[in-house]
Amino acid sequence: MSITGAYTWEKILPRTAMDWMTVMEEVAISGRTHYLRGTTRKNGKGGRFIILCFQPLGGYCGCVFLPVRNESKKRRQ
Repeated sequence: MSITGAYTWEKILPRTAMDWMTVMEEVAISGRTHYLRGTTRKNGKGGRFIILCFQPLGGYCGCVFLPVRNESKKRRQ
């Protein structure tokens, strides 16, 4: 699944949006890059992901969602 364009945190991850707000604020203000880890449950299936947060312009926070794949399961099959 690919998500492109501008979305709000509340739309993509409603339960975690407020938990990560301080990190996003720091990125927007300081320009430091942060990596966040999380999980999601959709249709009974869980998925892990990493979010790369960066500053594209002063005062803004941009994020890229990266899925974490379980390589050990693929090797065993």
